[in-house]
Amino acid sequence: VTLLSQVDPKACTQNTSNTVISIIK
Repeated sequence: VTLLSQVDPKACTQNTSNTVISIIK
């Protein structure tokens, strides 16, 4: 995750947000 965030922080953040939304649902 750290490596991915260094390459594309926005993609990492979006991916995390999608995971949180999935957990909420």
